[in-house]
Amino acid sequence: MFLVFVRMLILGILFINIDYAINLVKTSSPIIEPRGHIYKDLNYLLKKITNKRNRLQRIYIEQPEFLKEEKIKQARVDYYFALMIYQKAQLRVSKYKRLYKKDSLTVTIRVLAEKIEKHFKELKIYATYIKKMHPLDLYARNYALKPGKLLEFRKFKNLKTQKMMSGKDLFEILKRAYKFFNLRTKTSLNLCVKLLKPIADNVPKYLPAKFWLAKTYFDLEKIEEAQQLMYELLSIDPDLIISKSIDDRMLREDDLINYQYTPENKLPHEIASPVQVKKIKLDKSGMRSVPFVVSLGNSRRARPQSGLSNAELVLEMPVEGGITRLIAYFGKNSDMSLPIGPVRSMRNYFLREVYHLRPFFIHCGGSPGSYREKLELDFFTVDEIGGYMGFFRDRKQKPPHNLYTSLDKMAELAYSKHIKIGSPLKHLKTSKIGYPYKGKLIKAIHITYFEKYIVTHQFDVLTQNYVRYVNGVLLLDPATQRPSFSKNIIIQYVNVDTIDSVGRKHVDILGSGKAEIFIEGKRLKAKWKKIGLDSKTFYTDESNKEISLFHGNTWIHFVPNNKRIRVDNFSKIN
Repeated sequence: MFLVFVRMLILGILFINIDYAINLVKTSSPIIEPRGHIYKDLNYLLKKITNKRNRLQRIYIEQPEFLKEEKIKQARVDYYFALMIYQKAQLRVSKYKRLYKKDSLTVTIRVLAEKIEKHFKELKIYATYIKKMHPLDLYARNYALKPGKLLEFRKFKNLKTQKMMSGKDLFEILKRAYKFFNLRTKTSLNLCVKLLKPIADNVPKYLPAKFWLAKTYFDLEKIEEAQQLMYELLSIDPDLIISKSIDDRMLREDDLINYQYTPENKLPHEIASPVQVKKIKLDKSGMRSVPFVVSLGNSRRARPQSGLSNAELVLEMPVEGGITRLIAYFGKNSDMSLPIGPVRSMRNYFLREVYHLRPFFIHCGGSPGSYREKLELDFFTVDEIGGYMGFFRDRKQKPPHNLYTSLDKMAELAYSKHIKIGSPLKHLKTSKIGYPYKGKLIKAIHITYFEKYIVTHQFDVLTQNYVRYVNGVLLLDPATQRPSFSKNIIIQYVNVDTIDSVGRKHVDILGSGKAEIFIEGKRLKAKWKKIGLDSKTFYTDESNKEISLFHGNTWIHFVPNNKRIRVDNFSKIN
């Protein structure tokens, strides 16, 4: 009996030690993952990221797909998912290094990691180009603007060498071929064919080369070859917008920046009237003193805007989508360091309204009509889409309402253009004496642009300023924690028409019409008149004398003719 007890005791001790050893191994030693699993995971992630890269590459290279606006959204989504895949792959590689401390990466896993890194970098380049350059290129192509400078940024695949060729290099070849084409001898035309045919055969997406080769064939009386090329072009580019985008003027003068467009492609109401450009006045130092003007968003998500309380003059104009947009003027009295934003797109009537000042106009993108107006007027603007520096994104806000700038960030670029910041009120007649007209004090001005958007300017008797409210809410500038104050409020009644299915507007800023002006709390019936784009807007009273505004911040509302404002007196409501 004693021996049985001893045996059981020994066996119990052994089993307890074994369990203890197993638990010790579980808690102290990491589970070594087989290298084959890591290889399979990385190989799977490489395939996923390669597929995303190839899809963006197709959008980037192929012209017909590139013209579709929805491809921009696809590029953003693909880039987002590719970034997640890339980060996951990095975690797998770092985990591998941590588990096998004594081992370096095996050749296979190292190659996979390098391929993932390379493909993600390529994908990032494609995505950046599509998101940045595509919108401007889209406007250019859809409205028959010659892409010109944009061709330098395009890449085209050579099917023979399987390498990418830059648009700039292809343009140089086309330019050399044009010199031979222009001689119009049989020998020179054959030399032109010798240069263009390899591009037409091996780089089929570069349509201008095919177009010029077809023209050369026609001159050589090779009608069948020319017709065949034209059939190919028409199947890809029915209106030959892309094919004709590089014309003889560009090849002859090497003028890549001067975009052209055909008159028949202008939208109604967006045709710029002929302007005689006046000489721009320079000071003794050779600098031009102009206001800095920023196009600000004014949708619900864009409010409250930063830097608005710092503006000396603000214009408010209706745009599509049931919202308005603000054009804020900043001058020498404005704080240079405060953030200004969110910066949004321009419209053609913004440019027509500010053109007489030739201001330093800052924006991000614009409507098709605004780009045509800009080219027609030869108006320099600072467009974030064009790659100009001086903008920054606020990561706390959602795009597109997170783009900002500041006057000091723009000052260096302005200086390079021989521009310095000047007064935004010099085109308005102002006086420091005060309001010379009689009238009752107005307590509040209510402007109903849309059903869900009402602007109120309430008069503060103590400060003799108007304070701005939106839908009954006092908005404080995030940069200064102050509301927007104004000495003068101008209501300018204008014709506003909807010109397309998107809802884009045309605002008549030329001509004349009725106006109402509020200065130091008093109301005055007035008229406005603007005789040309080079002329300022005159505000006159009933006796046709120009009205003197009080020297200070001013707000001008462009209100449709079919709407009327409502005012509150201190005694009663009108």
